[in-house]
Parts: sequence; structure tokens; C-alpha cells
Amino acid sequence: MNRLKELRQKNNLTLKQLGQKLNMLDSTLSQYETGKRNPKIEVWQKIADFFDIPVSYLRGIDADEIIEQVDFNKLSPLGLSFYEKENSNKDESLEATEIQLHEDMLNSILYSEKSLALENMNKYIEFLSKLKDKITTFDNEEFLNSYLNDVVAEDCWDSTPNSDLATINHELIREVLKRVENGNKELRNYIVKKFIYDSSDMLESYLEYKKKHKEDITEVKAYLNKSEKEFKKQDPKLYNLLNSVKNTKIVENDESKK
Repeated sequence: MNRLKELRQKNNLTLKQLGQKLNMLDSTLSQYETGKRNPKIEVWQKIADFFDIPVSYLRGIDADEIIEQVDFNKLSPLGLSFYEKENSNKDESLEATEIQLHEDMLNSILYSEKSLALENMNKYIEFLSKLKDKITTFDNEEFLNSYLNDVVAEDCWDSTPNSDLATINHELIREVLKRVENGNKELRNYIVKKFIYDSSDMLESYLEYKKKHKEDITEVKAYLNKSEKEFKKQDPKLYNLLNSVKNTKIVENDESKK
């Protein structure tokens, strides 16, 4: 069910008042609220713009919930390998198909019902699975382990090697790698996924993972707080600049969802 009624009531608007603001009939809006009529994408966008929210939120679509149903092992590594792997037999028509299927999947997540979004995601996964056969030397496990190494290299403390922060940083990273070495592929995949999609630092992702699994986060949280304070102390100008850029990106991402 969409959130139109919820948003209207939250803003203390009657159907008639909202209709006047949107230049729409209140009877039409009532049908949208009850699901008796399904507006076109342009209408969803018009209403979403009025409430200053993403269309997906207005429609009651939880994109994260849908994405969680995709097998990350099948989706991201295979898609990335298609572009990154040097393949002399690369088929341009396959690349065009991949781009179209990927676009269809994203659009359906934002603008369509969950059933259609899942259908398009399954089509995309099926295509990538077939694509794997064309990349005969592709090794999914090797790819993920290699990407994890990239994340480690990105996140290793690069300041004074003997500092307390560096010691804690290296100990926590060894802890993560030990868990992965002992067979925790879920942790590895989670960290790689966060790095690819959100550019998240390894230990920030580890903190979220531990929260998700109700594990003790004291040590990781303390390290992240301390390292942030140290960074701010060492280079306040750069710290403030990076924070402003980060906040700007968040605003841009929110706008792009509308």
C-alpha cells in the first residue's frame, strides 16, 4: 500500500486541499490512496515532488528490502567482472543487453510494484549467470577474496605505524580476516558489498555487521570514534571539507531518487 494517505494526514491536508494544491480531483486522489487506481509515473513524481520525498517512498516500496532478496554472489561480482576482465571475445551486444536489463531493474525498484521489481531482478541475475559461461576463467571466490584484499589495503591505518590507533586498526582487521579465513563468507560478502555500493570503510562495515548480528561493538565503535577525533585534530580543514562533500553527496542522492 502506498503512503499517500499517511503523508496527506501528516501534513494536515484534506483530500480537497491536496487536490487544489496538485490541481487534481479529490475523488481521483481518494482512489489513489485506496489503490483502486494506479497513477502513471509522472503523476507519482508530481505528488512526490510536492511532499519532497522519493517516489519509491511514496509508493511504499522498500528498495533495501528488495535488494536484500538478490544473491549478491550472483549479482555484483559477475556484473563487475564483465567490465573489468580483459576478454578478447567481448560481445558488444551482450554489454548493451546488460545495461538495459540493469536499467530496467533499477527503474522497476523505484517506480513499480515489488513483484515486477523482483521479476526484473531475476531476469538480470539469469543473464549474468549465462554471462559467466562466456568468462570461462572467472572464479567467484577468487574475485570476492581479491576484492576483500582491496578493501583491507584501503582501510589500513597509514599514519605512524607504531601509534595506538594503528595497532588497534591492524588488530581489528586481523580479527575480520581471521573470521573470513574460518569460513565466514557472509561477513566477507557484506564488507565487499558495502565497499562497492557505498564506498564504506572496512571497519565501518564491520561495525554495522556486528550490530546486525547483535555482537559486542564496544571495541570497534571506540576505535572509529577515536580515529575520527584524531583525524579532525591532525587536519581540521580536510576533515571539514570531506564532511561537507559527504553531506553534499547525500543531498544529491536524495534528489536523484525523486
